[in-house]
Amino acid sequence: MCIRNYKNAKNIIGGIMLFFIFCMGSVIGYLMEISYKLFAGQDYSTAGMSKGPFCITYGVASMLLFLLSKIIPDNIFIIFIISTIMLTTLEFISGNILVKIFKITLWDYTSQRFCINKYICGEFMLLWGILGVVFIKIILPIIQSTFDALDSKISFYLCLILSVIMAVDYILVITNQVRTLRAKRRFL
Repeated sequence: MCIRNYKNAKNIIGGIMLFFIFCMGSVIGYLMEISYKLFAGQDYSTAGMSKGPFCITYGVASMLLFLLSKIIPDNIFIIFIISTIMLTTLEFISGNILVKIFKITLWDYTSQRFCINKYICGEFMLLWGILGVVFIKIILPIIQSTFDALDSKISFYLCLILSVIMAVDYILVITNQVRTLRAKRRFL
């Protein structure tokens, strides 16, 4: 009975840590997007679908990189190659989902070299590989040590609060987008 409870507690803490990594990755990704767009002189209001400081695609990427770090060898070249493939695929899927479901385009690489279907390009494929290595080797250990330093109750409530904030944010954004799409249909 004690061992079973320990395994359940360990699984719960692992799930909380995974969500913590998702949240931190979402915020870090949002900050990277804002920084990139400001540096490039672009409109930074399209840094993500959310109104808050979250980019869900980066959160998903962070979780995938965390899981990847558990199963691949600690070899920078292998991390780079797999990160490039995995994150480029995620970017392609995300871009298509945003257009097909929400009818919005947050990025378009048609003017970039080696562009494939406007959502991925050679330059960003290279960038995703580099960021995957940086995330796994530098950022992820910082996120994990931060999580480990927190009391388990604090990390649980912090993740609970963040999940409520994210959920409300995305519900409002999706509701607004649905209204916008319905209004457009009325005028067509």
